[in-house]
Amino acid sequence: MRYLIMTIVLSSILMTSCSPGMPRSDAVASCISTCQEALKSAVLDSQCLGVLDSAWVCDVAHSPRQPQDDLVSNQCASYRDGTHTRFVEVTPDCRLIRAN
Repeated sequence: MRYLIMTIVLSSILMTSCSPGMPRSDAVASCISTCQEALKSAVLDSQCLGVLDSAWVCDVAHSPRQPQDDLVSNQCASYRDGTHTRFVEVTPDCRLIRAN
């Protein structure tokens, strides 16, 4: 039993250390909040809303996807260059599309 507990604890530590940045659920909530704030002052259309933390960026796209969603100029540069490794995509009205 003691070994089982130690294995679970060590596994948790390793999984946490291999996953930089905030948890997925926090990144989604943060992106939706960022989107809602941006929506108050502008029309959102296929653009990067910015960096959420050391791993995540927030991006606007359409569902279903439209050609402008795949334009490099509309995507987060720090995700494209590998600085940030995870992204949250929301629709122009701030609904979650996906988080990866």
